[in-house]
Amino acid sequence: MFANVPPPAPDPILSLSAAFRKDARTDKVDLGVGVYRDVSGKTPIFGAVKSAERGLLESQTTKAYVGIQGNVGFLQSFGELLFPELAFAKDYTAVQTLGGTGGVRLALDLVHLLTPNSTVWVPSSTWGNHYQLIKASGLRAKTYNQQKYHSSTSAALAIDDLAQAQSGDCVIFHGCCHNPTGIDYSEAAQDELFASLAGRGIVPIIDAAYIGFGAGFSADAARIAKIIRRFPESFVAVSCSKNIGLYRERLGACFAFGESKELVTAVQGHLESLARGMYSMPADHGASVVEIILKDHQLCEHWLSELEAQRQHIKQSRAKLSDEITKAGGDFDTSYIANGNGMFCLFPMVDTSISRLREVEGIYIGPGGRLNIAALADADVTRVALGLTGSFDRGLLDSDLQSP
Repeated sequence: MFANVPPPAPDPILSLSAAFRKDARTDKVDLGVGVYRDVSGKTPIFGAVKSAERGLLESQTTKAYVGIQGNVGFLQSFGELLFPELAFAKDYTAVQTLGGTGGVRLALDLVHLLTPNSTVWVPSSTWGNHYQLIKASGLRAKTYNQQKYHSSTSAALAIDDLAQAQSGDCVIFHGCCHNPTGIDYSEAAQDELFASLAGRGIVPIIDAAYIGFGAGFSADAARIAKIIRRFPESFVAVSCSKNIGLYRERLGACFAFGESKELVTAVQGHLESLARGMYSMPADHGASVVEIILKDHQLCEHWLSELEAQRQHIKQSRAKLSDEITKAGGDFDTSYIANGNGMFCLFPMVDTSISRLREVEGIYIGPGGRLNIAALADADVTRVALGLTGSFDRGLLDSDLQSP
């Protein structure tokens, strides 16, 4: 069976991380993989998480399975925190998943089960794994326009593309902190976009991996809730990797919203059945930790303050990088870097420039010029700005950067 197996195409992000680990240089800089790093270059464990883990160590009495739905206490507490005003307006259910990735995949699999001919509309700039998940689910993908470099004060281009969407189609939308651009629609533009989709039988799949890194946890959650209110049915895939620092615990959830309790109960049954055939049951450690945090007022406030500190640090790093690029001779408006949200931004570089930056400068950035600003140490800002400015592709300026 294995004799003639061709090597698979390497994952562009994971292969970048592997190359970084093999690089013997001591001054190398990893801005590829999507993790937060503090001023010392470490990815910290939240203090609230450590406290909850100590309590869990003493209080947990079993390691038996948690069930296919997952940790119900975590799902209820996180749902109440995310959607405090929706209890009277929408019926919803949730299933714990393997990260936000698992949440997106379960939603897509359910769409394929119920409407196998649906098209999934994806932003033209998006997280690369979206396409793999859509392909694995058996659905087909089409793209709609997503601005790369400028604040999205208008959704006109996306609205034009999505005019082709049919009833039963799905639209993947980044809840906040767009990956990889860092450019979120303004509130007015978002309202305009979803007003154009409402009432057409289209189902949003909101990928919400970065709640808390945009305008703050409550504001980011309210932005997502505003979308949900417009549609009779929608999915929200959430992740606790970034905003609670539980990367390796792979904790997420798939929330499904419908018009009645009976409908969402049926949806829950199908989500659980799909999960059973994929990984059977989720892990419990991260979910129990988050449940403890959310049910303890002091711990919850501690976590939210730590999250806000990370958000502010990322904003400061964005401003510093923008300023240093300008000082280094970047002859274009870098305000899109400073004004963006979340971990990522795009820098206008072609593959050959990205390779040169890695090989000569030891600076690793993702495909398409994706930078993880949340991993940028203060000591490296000037060096990275010089490397980027010396390597960017000026041929992109007229068509992309200079035309909002």
